Amino acid sequence: MATSMKAILNPFRRPVLAVTVLCLLVLATVGVKARVWRNSAPADTNTQQLLPAELGPAQMVHFTVYDAGIFPREERVTAGIVALHLEDMSGGSAGLVVASESLVTLAQIVRRPGRWRDNAQVSLVPGRYTVYDASRPMNRATLIVEP
Repeated sequence: MATSMKAILNPFRRPVLAVTVLCLLVLATVGVKARVWRNSAPADTNTQQLLPAELGPAQMVHFTVYDAGIFPREERVTAGIVALHLEDMSGGSAGLVVASESLVTLAQIVRRPGRWRDNAQVSLVPGRYTVYDASRPMNRATLIVEP
């Protein structure tokens, strides 16, 4: 039995088997390294919030960016935490900017490379806010926060 194991593991007698085993070991190592690398990547490093968001339930607001504009043109929520969701159907948007009536930037959703959806949370007080495409500032929508 020991002689047959030596014959199998001897690379000079069975080079095809030795190369196959070596390739499988390399593939397994690369797979484990890739999984560890993917799981250790920081989450949402590009999503920026300029106002600190509180923890708790949030109202979801979904904006879709097209070449011709942002849909919906107007959205209403109540004051508190708002989860902004961006879907880029234009394929070239850098993200969305939420600004006050005086155009002071309050929050920005930066679309990560290779993704066409992204999100951010922001705490908003009652008022009217302008939401515009960072790549095309003339494409605008209105976010009305009611008390």
